[in-house]
Amino acid sequence: FKADPFLDLSLEIKSGTLEECFKAFCRSEVLGSHDQYTCDKCKRPSRASKQLSLLSAPNILTVHLKRFNVFGQKIGKPILYPAVLNISPFIHPRALDKTQERSYKYHLYGVLVHQGYTADSGHYYSYVKSPAGVWYQMNDESVSQSSQQTALSQKSAYILFYSRDPSSISSPPPPQPQSQPSPSP
Repeated sequence: FKADPFLDLSLEIKSGTLEECFKAFCRSEVLGSHDQYTCDKCKRPSRASKQLSLLSAPNILTVHLKRFNVFGQKIGKPILYPAVLNISPFIHPRALDKTQERSYKYHLYGVLVHQGYTADSGHYYSYVKSPAGVWYQMNDESVSQSSQQTALSQKSAYILFYSRDPSSISSPPPPQPQSQPSPSP
């Protein structure tokens, strides 16, 4: 068991929904003969498997969709992504708070889109949700009001920005009053 902190998740595009991309990211993988680990006791290569899962739920979740192959060509497959994302199926069982199912829900507030065919060329623009809940398209110097439906239907979404449901973020316990020594008579 090894825990690595993360600022963003990079998900491969192999299916049609963000949830399926998360499932592929967290799927158990049997290690092949070329990447088996060496047993500490017998010093021989051993069959093993590995599986990734999330140990913590950050307040801001940045999801990078791997839109480009090793040759820099764009992977144009559209990915459906939700306005509200629940990552509890991908949280490691040791870290899962079963009393607060909603603590792993996130709300989409930004979508970065790549328009173009390769990693070396193209144009980036974004959709951003204001604190008042209004969606805007940001495209160079142009800012125009948009809709959630438009933000959710971007076929070339590249980076998704989610914020954790504010009602689910654990706050520190309130400070305990300190006892004051009573004055001596």
